[in-house]
Amino acid sequence: MTDQISKEIMIKFYKILETIHIVKNNISMLVKNNEIEKIKYISYGEEAIAVGICSALEESDIIINTYDGISNLIARGGNLNSIFAEIFGKSDGYNNGARGYFNISAPELGVYSANSFSDTGVAMGLGFALSSKLRKENKVIAAFYNNETANEGIIHESMNIASAFDLPILFVCKNSKNIKGPLPEEFLEAKEFSMRALGYEIHGTTINGMDIASVYNSAKKIVKNIREHNRPAILECITNNYYEDLSSSGLNAINKNIFDEVEFNDNSIIKNFSKILLDKSILTQKEMKNVKHEVSYLIKKAIEFSKSSVDPKPESLTKFMYADEYLNIPKQGWLS
Repeated sequence: MTDQISKEIMIKFYKILETIHIVKNNISMLVKNNEIEKIKYISYGEEAIAVGICSALEESDIIINTYDGISNLIARGGNLNSIFAEIFGKSDGYNNGARGYFNISAPELGVYSANSFSDTGVAMGLGFALSSKLRKENKVIAAFYNNETANEGIIHESMNIASAFDLPILFVCKNSKNIKGPLPEEFLEAKEFSMRALGYEIHGTTINGMDIASVYNSAKKIVKNIREHNRPAILECITNNYYEDLSSSGLNAINKNIFDEVEFNDNSIIKNFSKILLDKSILTQKEMKNVKHEVSYLIKKAIEFSKSSVDPKPESLTKFMYADEYLNIPKQGWLS
């Protein structure tokens, strides 16, 4: 499927994947060196989903994150200084240092509410989709969830409402085969979560979530259809997701998947994609090395910036918590 993607976009994908990979590796080392606290694990294996889907969206579109929100934020062009400052709990972070690694939100980039409760994120995405339709903004909302929450009632209710009111939302199911969660065959006649789309009379597709070209091409087509017809869709991305266990302090952190205690391969996606680029003569080994050096340098400077950033003032911590007033509430008859 890479033949359908331009050389420029393929190179862009590689740079983003390298950035995500190196950012995560640096965060891991900062935790092990006791320079950052309260990060118990780092997720690997879903970077292709983030890059493919974020690249298929327009700048005005919105993303509702789940636990691997850092990948989506970087794929949307997140500022490295602001990202690391937030992780360090500094005032120059995206959320004034109040939200940290797992919960960064960047409204200016259309990235909202990174959190570990992916079922609630889907419901929030539904609200954004309704708002987009009422305001005739022609935005598409991508709401991420995973196989562990795919059987929650709020997921089904959101899909039902989205179908009933023709809302522009893409439900992105990250189905990690190696995570101990509900398997489709346990409660479905079908073997895929995307088959549930039939019950809501919407489109559903299952793809290889570790193939960035497959994710991008599928998402681009589906997003276009959602934008044109205001009909929701489900995109199920099959992955092998791993968590590096950082719950032990310092350099004693365990370099294993916390679910099955086996060594994890945290670079399989970028390794496979690099081979494709080399085989197609899109990039050389030297050019790839230059990209890594460039990204590593930018991340090094971002960490230095963050360490020198000032701590937030206590009174500023509620800045992003409340709204003074509600604006632009539709009048009665808003569904007409």
